[in-house]
Amino acid sequence: MHHPLTQPARHALYYRLAARNRIWIAYRGLPAPLLPLYLSAWTTITLARAVRGGKLGRTLRGMREGWTTRRTQRRDPMSWRTVYRLTAAGRPPTI
Repeated sequence: MHHPLTQPARHALYYRLAARNRIWIAYRGLPAPLLPLYLSAWTTITLARAVRGGKLGRTLRGMREGWTTRRTQRRDPMSWRTVYRLTAAGRPPTI
């Protein structure tokens, strides 16, 4: 099957849902001590992109929605062994 190349940001909901889902996924899958590190790095990158793209409001709404509803997600954080293995493979879970 071949799908044409499209931009994911073509949808009006993209920025809000991407920000919300990023927070949900981090909350569900990362050990608690890594959450602030991951979310601060991701927030910095995302806000820079949103300001440059003119979508800051939508991104901030998504971040607020993700943070306030994060407890609706079931926590099943990865083990520290998995964190180590990802990092050793050059894919640390905090970037």
